[in-house]
Amino acid sequence: MFKKILVMLTVLAISVTAFSVVGAQDISEDCEAVAGELIAFTPARSERYVNGLITGLQNEAANACYEITILENEFNQAEQDQQVQQQLA
Repeated sequence: MFKKILVMLTVLAISVTAFSVVGAQDISEDCEAVAGELIAFTPARSERYVNGLITGLQNEAANACYEITILENEFNQAEQDQQVQQQLA
């Protein structure tokens, strides 16, 4: 159980770091074109803090002219591995 939580926290840290880099760029208010696509692997939205994180990720992606795909997981390592493998393929 501890290992699963550690893996999910690592994924969240990577997601937050990615958005910090995106947020540091000079971004115009109006998006004429989509700058790229981001994928975030997060725990389920049912957790209050995770829901806030997901909302923040979506808002920051929209502000930076990026599309974002949120892939939620209920702390199931096999399911998360499958989600990652599908995105890599």
